[in-house]
Amino acid sequence: MHYLFTMNAETKSRYWVNNPTLAEAKQALENGVHSCTTNPAHCSKILQTDPSYMKAKVREVLASGVSLDDAPEAIYHQACGDIMALFRDHNDKTGGREGFVTVQEDPSREEDHEYILAASRRAKQLGPNYMAKIPVTESGLKVIAAMVEETCRSAPPRSLPSPRPSPPTIATKRPRKSPATAQ
Repeated sequence: MHYLFTMNAETKSRYWVNNPTLAEAKQALENGVHSCTTNPAHCSKILQTDPSYMKAKVREVLASGVSLDDAPEAIYHQACGDIMALFRDHNDKTGGREGFVTVQEDPSREEDHEYILAASRRAKQLGPNYMAKIPVTESGLKVIAAMVEETCRSAPPRSLPSPRPSPPTIATKRPRKSPATAQ
């Protein structure tokens, strides 16, 4: 049995793959990874490891009429969408508890809550296994609050795992006072 399958069976830990190529994502899923995380450097890595794939994504996005200013986000979202498609089956099989792909927007704009919110809304359209990766800054906290409110209003409720039971309480006895000291 592969290491991750053993760890998944014996621990509560769940393993995510970071910025994979499509081939790495497939291999990760086959070997027990539960979800995926990406960041804007994702496309840079893929350009180095799979240049034909990235060049095709760039051509596809530019041919769609996206402006040059909007192209980097659109290319990144397209690449993340392909990864999401790979993880979608796992997401469905686990009832939406696993199989997520995180998408982090342009970190140079992490203080611009309007941009982060708009970009997160666009990325949310990529698939049901999208997960926003939002910085915990003053601006990011505003976005988190807005996304939670929107998700809670629009998404069907999912059952959450039951909390772990509390450990048993150990009763302790107070030492009894001996008759000689009880007075």
